[in-house]
Amino acid sequence: MISTFALLCVGMLSACGQSDSDPAGPDGSTGGNNPVVSTLTAPKEGLAVNLDALNSLTFWWEAAQGSFDAYEVVFDRKGGDFSDPAAAFRTDDNRTTELTLSYQELKNVYEATQQNGTSALVWSVKTVAGSQSFTGPVQRSMTITNSVEPYIVEALFTPEDGGRADLVLLGESLRFSWSAARSNGQKTPAYTLLIDRQGGDFSAPLATFDAGEKTELSLTKEQVQALFDNHAEAGSQTLPLIWTVRSQVEDNTWMASATNTLTVTTLPVAYRNPLFTDFSLPDPDVIRADDGYFYLYATEHDRNNANMRNVPIMRSSDLMNWTRVGAMFTDQNHPQITNGNAGIWAPSINRIGDKYVCYYSQPGDNYKHAIGVAVADSPTGPFVDHGKLIDSNEQGVDISIDAYLYQEDGRNYLFWGSFRNISVLELTEDGLAIKNKETQKRREVAGGQYEATVVVKRDGWYYLIVSTGDYSKGGTYRLVVGRSQSLFGPYVDKDGNDMMQVHDELVLQGNDTFSSPGHCSRLITDDNGQDWILYHAYTEELNYRTLMLDRVNWVDGWPVSPGQQPTSASVDRPVFH
Repeated sequence: MISTFALLCVGMLSACGQSDSDPAGPDGSTGGNNPVVSTLTAPKEGLAVNLDALNSLTFWWEAAQGSFDAYEVVFDRKGGDFSDPAAAFRTDDNRTTELTLSYQELKNVYEATQQNGTSALVWSVKTVAGSQSFTGPVQRSMTITNSVEPYIVEALFTPEDGGRADLVLLGESLRFSWSAARSNGQKTPAYTLLIDRQGGDFSAPLATFDAGEKTELSLTKEQVQALFDNHAEAGSQTLPLIWTVRSQVEDNTWMASATNTLTVTTLPVAYRNPLFTDFSLPDPDVIRADDGYFYLYATEHDRNNANMRNVPIMRSSDLMNWTRVGAMFTDQNHPQITNGNAGIWAPSINRIGDKYVCYYSQPGDNYKHAIGVAVADSPTGPFVDHGKLIDSNEQGVDISIDAYLYQEDGRNYLFWGSFRNISVLELTEDGLAIKNKETQKRREVAGGQYEATVVVKRDGWYYLIVSTGDYSKGGTYRLVVGRSQSLFGPYVDKDGNDMMQVHDELVLQGNDTFSSPGHCSRLITDDNGQDWILYHAYTEELNYRTLMLDRVNWVDGWPVSPGQQPTSASVDRPVFH
């Protein structure tokens, strides 16, 4: 019995000794009933990550059994036993079985353990109970590197490629902007603007400007002027440049994949808008006569004003400077093709054979407006009225105004309409009557929110330029366009939507200086191949419509004025030899 009792005591003492020494596992414990994590879920064994491509990294494991306070994700150098871990990150409670480490936390682990740019690690998950911790029996290896991914700027925004900085028109600064560099990395690059001569390769740029981490930079007018003064050829008024952006992360740099051209000029102002303010010249149209001069005809805005009475005729040699040289009609032969005593609107001048043929509009009661036609041997007249051509009642469409003649292959097509759909009919060879009037039906090509048609053919496309919106001062009046491969439509926007459902593309709209720009003339192509339009707009100071001039550029197959808004001043001028 004594022997048996002794053996029991020895066994009990042995068990007590084991309990006192238990914690377990790699940190000195021997297992037992302590809560430990036995399964790691992710990241996978042997994961290799590059810090520069990470925002964060999440660790998962299966829950431990037993009572404890929290988990702790621990890291050690490869071969370590976690007795003195290189880093540890604790959860908020014992229920969470995942932990997301931020880029900065992972970077701290990397910097504490890396050798020659590589951090070879093992990681595991401990359970923490008071002052004790219990490391599970499993661990996984992973490798962290910190090589920098390429950071490439793919797009340059402003100034656009082919842009120009006219010093005489430049405000306080010239803004450059570009896209943020694309990369798999998570660092924020710094940017440098580089400027070189056209033909240069930026190996020795004319100038560089640091932008920090911003994707834009403004050069003052003085800085742009200094570029010109220091690098333009003697006597030249232009300095052709190229510009790009360099991105940098740590000691690594990359050039943008794009390069934009930019020309700095000291050209003088050629003209300022409005061109003419002595009296109102709404709805202008223009023609170049055999004598080389341009002749402009405008709405008879105020019959009580001697300058506007009977439809003013203006003359210019350059489209910029205009002088009144007469009127289309006199008090004695002023047309009256509607009821009442109405003025003449929107004259449209054309050359048919050896005659100058002008289509004019006149309002009538209850929107029963009409279009007439007058003929002269000279652009200054005298014009002989041939009476009514388009009648609202006959055509079944009110507000029959704003005629425009499109000529092709010896045939004459008259477009007209104002906020009642745009219609077209073919005229006779002399343009003085509707061809086959008894049988020909008008065709509609654009919906009921347009007026003041101009038709242009270019590169196989017909372009229908019209005005739309509120035409009052401060209104939304603007020039828009659609195009078709047939003269009779359908005319569509860039997405293929039909103008009959009032879809279009913007050509020009108002700004803080000029409101309600629209009702343009036909396009005038100068001797350098540049297209121009005359149109009307309101200024803040005047309560009547003034004459304006702007370029029309062709961008991706569509007509658009610079900035899609009226120009206050321009160094470009129409060129006529």
